[in-house]
Amino acid sequence: MSKSKEEIEVEESNEATTYMDEDDRLLAKMGYKQELYRGFNAFMSFSFCFTAVAVISGCSILFPYGLMTGGPVVMIWGWIIGSIFSIIVGLSMAEICSSYPSAGSVYHWAGMLAPPKWAPFASYICGWFNFLGNAASDASFAFGFA
Repeated sequence: MSKSKEEIEVEESNEATTYMDEDDRLLAKMGYKQELYRGFNAFMSFSFCFTAVAVISGCSILFPYGLMTGGPVVMIWGWIIGSIFSIIVGLSMAEICSSYPSAGSVYHWAGMLAPPKWAPFASYICGWFNFLGNAASDASFAFGFA
């Protein structure tokens, strides 16, 4: 099937036109190309974060230990103080993420925020700490459910 002259001109003009929003321009200034899928709705984001943090399984594993070692008072104040510091960390990471929006996450941010001489080392250490924290979390869930 042959295409008409109008269809060919429209296709050529569409191929030549590229749309870049503000995020794409910022990533281009940082030396990156937009490749991450950004079509997540609020429920998808919530379910991923809720699963990654594992609040329900983490709490159910730690309740007996907390009650035996510290009692209800320690658990309540520990929950409140821990929540406050978690919110502070989350807010600071949100600020960093808004300044350096990339899919690299914390190891990329560590490299961007460190002096150029120490950037690779900071990224390396941060990436390994992130990995070890996730591995320890998985091990604690396995131990608690065993």
